[in-house]
Amino acid sequence: MLPLLILLSHCLLIRADEFTEELTISRLPTGNLAARFQFVISDVPKELGPHSYLFPPIMAELAHKYSLSELSLTLGQGNWLPSKWGLPPQPIAPQGATIGAWFDGAKNESEVDHRWHHLVNALNGLFCTSLSEMYPVFTSSIGEKPRGIHWMSENRTLRYGAMAEETVCTENLTPWRKLMPCKKSGLVTLLNPLRLYDSLFHSIGFNLFLECDNTKCANPTWKLTLDAIVVFDVKPTDRSLGFSFELFFGRPMIGKCGIATKSALLYNDDYYTPSFERIPTETRTVGDRTVYVFDLKSTNGNEISRYSVQRSIDTRLTPQSIELDASMLGGESSLSGVLEYSIYSGLGPSPLSASFSLVVPWFAQIQYASLKMRCVAKREEYPSVLSRSFIPSISRKRPASILYEFELRPESKCVVSFKFTRAFMKMSEYPSDANHGKYIPPAVVRVVDPSYQSIYSRDEKSPPSISLFSSPLLLTLPVPDFSMPFNVEAFVCVVISLCFSPILELSCYIMLPVGTVMPLPSKTRKFFRFLLYIITGLCIYAEMNQISPAQLMRYGRAAVNTVINATVQSVTPVSSRFQITAEEKEEL
Repeated sequence: MLPLLILLSHCLLIRADEFTEELTISRLPTGNLAARFQFVISDVPKELGPHSYLFPPIMAELAHKYSLSELSLTLGQGNWLPSKWGLPPQPIAPQGATIGAWFDGAKNESEVDHRWHHLVNALNGLFCTSLSEMYPVFTSSIGEKPRGIHWMSENRTLRYGAMAEETVCTENLTPWRKLMPCKKSGLVTLLNPLRLYDSLFHSIGFNLFLECDNTKCANPTWKLTLDAIVVFDVKPTDRSLGFSFELFFGRPMIGKCGIATKSALLYNDDYYTPSFERIPTETRTVGDRTVYVFDLKSTNGNEISRYSVQRSIDTRLTPQSIELDASMLGGESSLSGVLEYSIYSGLGPSPLSASFSLVVPWFAQIQYASLKMRCVAKREEYPSVLSRSFIPSISRKRPASILYEFELRPESKCVVSFKFTRAFMKMSEYPSDANHGKYIPPAVVRVVDPSYQSIYSRDEKSPPSISLFSSPLLLTLPVPDFSMPFNVEAFVCVVISLCFSPILELSCYIMLPVGTVMPLPSKTRKFFRFLLYIITGLCIYAEMNQISPAQLMRYGRAAVNTVINATVQSVTPVSSRFQITAEEKEEL
């Protein structure tokens, strides 16, 4: 009995990973409700050994196989509207899909591309996505900052890809939910696909990265965060002012996650005075906003709050004024155009450090001389660009990448613009609906604001940063006449038939005067007629089986060689074929 107790105590001591879950509910200035789910698995040893009980094995396999130090994936439908809803919870996802990966220990760029290609295929199979086109058309080597800022590595390489046309469905949600330790209890049971996809905006994703407790980083640990954000299309009526799980998610929360060290609900409503059905565990003040915290591990019930008194409409908070807009302008011809991205900043205490990054596919060829960034504050232009990086595109191999690091002053507007030319594509490169066009991925602006305060929980070890994404742009491309190959085939077939018919008649028929007795066909005529029939049959067989002329010539050459060999063997004398060697004579 004593050895068993010692073994159990040893297992409890070496177990280091922990799991927390949190749901934040906030009423937006438009009256809609925003819900942010966050599930965190932390304190996982870097070696990812057998003692990591809560960490998903598939993530450990990806990290080991491709030598990853960070990995992120987001899938979003719709766009977060900062002008109406304020600044988004972090990390936010754009329209479509994004993948970011930091690779360790790569010898050269080709090795990184090889790992990235197979990683994208692995994530395709894991999350049931269709991101095969991300490599190499939408893949860039700049555009995403490392999440684990305390993990310092001298040899790390980034690959970042974005596809705006990818959609989110239940096939993506199911494998994402399976990454969690609690799959049938706790907050994860509130993720109802019927309500999740019937919303103004929704996104899912995960971030896997290494973090350290100090600057020396002697014992780095893995941290996996899984985020889901949804904005419900509800209006502030008598029924919707209160909040309950069943009212908004269409189902109650089932059970409690027993292995979670923390299970909390954060509720915020700055526009209506709530009356709670249960007593909040804690009350927090974030700036001029109040957040009520409920411990879901110690309380029961799915109804959280009811409304009591409606506040005046004039007391509503104004949204945070940092916005990013994208627009496409006409060019000098139908093959050219201008892309323009505008960044707006409202009131603030001091200038902010910001970055702008964009991935432009190769079919929109950028004119580098026209690329510029211009910032105006209080009607005066100021030098804002701190650094600029540009990687030109290569047709069918890589996209163009743009990165600006600049200073964003209060009450300013910065505009990034450039001219581009639409490229001609091969017929096989067009999508099924070629007239619909192709998408340019959203641009991203990251702003580091030390004074930024959010009601949503964030990583305290990283600086307070805000990421904003623009809307994807739909680019119409010059579309060829897809019926031209059929017209060419029809024309060629008609010409061949017109040439073949007289030859066939001359080979098969004889012109004789009337009343003349037709002579018997000669052996030569019979032979050529038989040869013509063979050729006609071979042509029909090749057409039905789609055999190319080169293959047909190869088959004919092999048949001729076979006939020649058979003829030579038949002509060879029997004595030469059965000659007895000297050794055989001695044996006899």
